[in-house]
Amino acid sequence: MDIAAGASFPREPTPQVSGRPIPWTPRDVLVGLVLFVVALIGVPLALALPTALPLAQVYGSKSQPYLFASIVVTAPAYIAIAFIAARMTFIKYGGGWRRLGVVLPSWGTFGWAAVALLGAFTITGVYAALISYFHLDALSQDCGDQVPNDIRNSALLLSMSAILAVVFAPTCEELFFRGFVFPGIARAWGPAAGIIASGILFGSAHLLGNPTLYKSMIEFSAIGMVFALVYWRSGNIFASMLAHFSFNLIGLIAIASTTCNK
Repeated sequence: MDIAAGASFPREPTPQVSGRPIPWTPRDVLVGLVLFVVALIGVPLALALPTALPLAQVYGSKSQPYLFASIVVTAPAYIAIAFIAARMTFIKYGGGWRRLGVVLPSWGTFGWAAVALLGAFTITGVYAALISYFHLDALSQDCGDQVPNDIRNSALLLSMSAILAVVFAPTCEELFFRGFVFPGIARAWGPAAGIIASGILFGSAHLLGNPTLYKSMIEFSAIGMVFALVYWRSGNIFASMLAHFSFNLIGLIAIASTTCNK
């Protein structure tokens, strides 16, 4: 049967995740992940060349001036990560921040945030217990692995690190991994695949900034899955963002008040 010239076919509806149309694809996610690596490594390095590295030559790699500059050049990398999430989603396909789940929180949002936080600490407790029970010393992590003693011993440097950990990281990482990566994968292969894949990518990403965090990669990946699950169920990025903020804040307080072994 001939098809009449000029006949039009109905467009397939845009796949939805959590009741929100998701026009970006797994290919966009792949491009975004490549840009993520470039931003997380390249941006601090480019900024450190004229600032932090000369200070290391003059004062040493453990000096306050060098560590101060090293922390400062990390902040733009987080901003770049949030921009990548925006660029690969609503800037490319139209819309606004709502595409990434940025909507006015309700009381339910805070409830989901509490669920995510409880889940994160449960995973941390179980992971630590398993390491202790099976004597997996290679995975036993000291607080100095996450926050070096040279930073912990300086109120200024510790405060600056806290700003990165409890403001920049939760905001930008949630926009990228939960707002962008998870839905982009879930629209093609379903929420379960999106939750698992985005969680593993989230856990792996921590190795880029600090390779010693391989000890916590499984833990962070599982926490990332919990955050993705909560975002999927709540449809509000503030649920996972608040949980991420609280988890990092409580963890940082615990580290700062603990005597490290190294």
